Parts: sequence; structure tokens; C-alpha cells
Amino acid sequence: MYMKVFTPVLRFCTSLLEKSARLASVCLVILMVLGMSRAPAWAAPEQPASDGPLLPPIRVGFSSFPPWRFETPDGEQGIETEFLQELARRMQVRLVFVHAPFVRNLCQMESGELDLMIGVQRRPERERYLLYVEPAYSDTIRIGFFTLREKAYSLRQYEDLRDMVIGVSNGVAYAPQFDADTSLTKYAVRSVHQNVDKLLKGRIDVFINEESTARYILQKRHLESRITMAPFCFEKDIRPHVVVSKRSPLAGRFEELSGHVGDMVREGFIKERYRAFFSHDGI
Repeated sequence: MYMKVFTPVLRFCTSLLEKSARLASVCLVILMVLGMSRAPAWAAPEQPASDGPLLPPIRVGFSSFPPWRFETPDGEQGIETEFLQELARRMQVRLVFVHAPFVRNLCQMESGELDLMIGVQRRPERERYLLYVEPAYSDTIRIGFFTLREKAYSLRQYEDLRDMVIGVSNGVAYAPQFDADTSLTKYAVRSVHQNVDKLLKGRIDVFINEESTARYILQKRHLESRITMAPFCFEKDIRPHVVVSKRSPLAGRFEELSGHVGDMVREGFIKERYRAFFSHDGI
């Protein structure tokens, strides 16, 4: 189609040139306009302006563990999620969350399908394929006993448990002393929600659970005024890390990433977000 338009115009301009040299400049302008109106088929598309090289997004393993990591209709949320989002802002990178169970995420880190995870504890078998960012961003958690608010002060020491019916979750390790004690009356269920329901119905006296998860569930169910954590609890050393796959391009920025994590730990970022999360408008 382009040649059908161009050829007659060329002939017209040639005729004009033969009649008058004074029209040469006019013909030249017409030919230039036609030439610029159609770019060659092989021409590269125009590229958007950029201040620097485009960085690939960071692929983050994401497994739900409220209140630290969880998904809502508005996207990924949680205390650790906010930690990663702030880390990405400081490093000027974009995050892409890859949802899968925790163990599968670890396999994806080993293969290099993922770049980064959070909430990973040191294990000898993981050192082969993971770089651990120091320092750990947390050090201890509390394993609490939750009971009806009016009965909370009846549990002040370990020995008080001997007269109680205790709800536990299947397969969960809490504390060596408690786990090995066969003299206690323990009833196992599949989830914390079931223990909450049994406590409200008077079928157990107390249930044991990691503090932050239990508080999240109670707040979501608007039960903080009825159920609370007793004064006695266990403290458990747990040092979760941000980790990078050794096969990831992000390993080349490991020193920079470690510096930002160290700054955020010293600033108390996790502690501040934990307090904010469990404020009245935290969820």
C-alpha cells in the first residue's frame, strides 16, 4: 500500500521539477514527510526513559503464618511482610511473593527458583544452599497458657498445671519439660481454633500456644475480653533469619542487604510493628 501511494507522488514531483526548478524545495519536503510517516518494519520500538538499569524483581517465598505472614483480599500482610517491604524500599527493588508451603519454599530456594525467604532458622542441612543474614531479627518467643480471664491468676507456676485439663495441638513441640511430662492431662486437637472453642465451652481449663498466633486469633474473633494469657509461660530461644538462595542474583548484593537488615534490627522495626499490630486498630 505504501508503494501505491509513494509512486504516483514521485511521478508528480518529477513532472513538476521538469516544469519549474523553483518547486524543487516543495517536492523535497513532500518526499521527506512521506518517508517519515512510515517506519521500517524492522525498526526497534521506542524504549521508556530510565534512570538506570532495570533490576529483576525479588522472588520471595511466602507461607502463611499469622500474624507474621498472611494473605488478605488486599494482598500480603503481616509483621514480617512489612519488614520485607521496608527492606525492599531501602534497596529499591520490587518484591514478588510466591505462595507455597514452607517446606516447598525451601526446595525452591535450593533450586534457585526463589531469591529470598524470611522466618528461617539455622539448620546444618540448610547451610549448603542458603546465605543467612545476620543478625537474626528476633531472639525469643513466649509459649503461653491461655485461659478465661477470671481464672488467669490461678496459673502462676508450672505445678499449677497438674490440676488442669490442657488443650494442645497435634504434633507441636512447645517446651522440653512440658512435652515430656506424661503426668499432665493433655487433650490434642488439630487447630488452635478448636482449643479456643473447647475453652469457651468449659471442656478444657487452659490451652497452650505460641503467644503471637494465639493473640492474633483472639483479636480476630473479638475474644480478648474473655480469654487472656496466664502469668506463667515458657520463653523459647528462636532466632529467625532472612535468607538468600546461593543460586540467586541477589547473593551479589548480600553485603548491602545485610547492612539494611542490621539497621532495621537496631531501629527496633519488628518490635514497633508488633506493638502496632496488636493495638486496637492493628488488624
